[in-house]
Amino acid sequence: MWDARLTRKSLMFAKSIRWLKAKFTICVGFYNFIRPHEILIRGMGRVFRAKTPAMAAGITNHPWTIKELLAYHA
Repeated sequence: MWDARLTRKSLMFAKSIRWLKAKFTICVGFYNFIRPHEILIRGMGRVFRAKTPAMAAGITNHPWTIKELLAYHA
């Protein structure tokens, strides 16, 4: 939904597979490391906390910034 190049009948199109992969990688990184999701913490009552999927998986302990995401090198 975030990448119009992957939807059918859109005005945007990918001119090269290299740029499509790069854009898709940034979208996936944003979804998993930057964008907080409300998750239910079980225990004393029903408490919702904002966590990224990477925080829930134990990969990181804080939501990343755009700068951290773009500067990360595997």
